Amino acid sequence: MDSQNENDHSYYIVREVYENNSAVQRFENELDVALDRGYEVIVIEPSRVGKETARWISVGRWLRYTAMTSAVSCLVIGVMWPEQAQVFIPFGCIGVVSAGVYVMSWQTDPCSCYRVERNALRLQRLPATASITCASPVILLRTDSFLHRYAHLIAVGVSCSHCVWKLFCWCR
Repeated sequence: MDSQNENDHSYYIVREVYENNSAVQRFENELDVALDRGYEVIVIEPSRVGKETARWISVGRWLRYTAMTSAVSCLVIGVMWPEQAQVFIPFGCIGVVSAGVYVMSWQTDPCSCYRVERNALRLQRLPATASITCASPVILLRTDSFLHRYAHLIAVGVSCSHCVWKLFCWCR
């Protein structure tokens, strides 16, 4: 456990120190504790744990962006070509499915509040980089905000409402 001090939540480093056969489990437990405590920057030195975490965050972001893009596409196509239901309704369905999977699997996970930082210039300015002992760590930055967490759900809700309203109008 490596932080500036117990009261400082600016950064946390999961060190790659193998003391026994359960080192990977200890790394994962340390990461869970750091995520739950909400550190602004989390540095993951163990490559396996870092890659798995980065992949998990990437899939969650992809689902969120797919939901948002599909919902916005549904709304734009639905407004521009309201008679083309065969085009905009599938976008609405894709948005609902991706948002549903994200909400069920990712939204409650503390990892969903973080993003993987890859920009070398920003990485150099982080306070935690001075004490990194690993050549290629995974660095997570906290990006939790209302829009970050719920914008895709709002867009999907509006697009789904638009689709239901259009179907209701056509069926009358």
